[in-house]
Amino acid sequence: MEEAIAIMQDKLRAIEIEAYQAKLPMDFVLMAMKRQFVVAALQRCGNNQCKAAELLGRHRNTLHRDLNCLNKTMRFYRRAER
Repeated sequence: MEEAIAIMQDKLRAIEIEAYQAKLPMDFVLMAMKRQFVVAALQRCGNNQCKAAELLGRHRNTLHRDLNCLNKTMRFYRRAER
């Protein structure tokens, strides 16, 4: 578990540095971090959204809505970078 936390911290730090260098707004950083947590939960649960939602303490419908929102937001910022 400690190894997983260390890996997540490294990923989050990399997102923060990338956002700072690209002068991206803080909401991008927060969305990217949230996405990392959701992706990690999905990977840990074998892409089972119900189990991942339970792990994150959310309802599966909320997790599904979050995934859609996160994907749209990340696409928006990636398009804006060009």
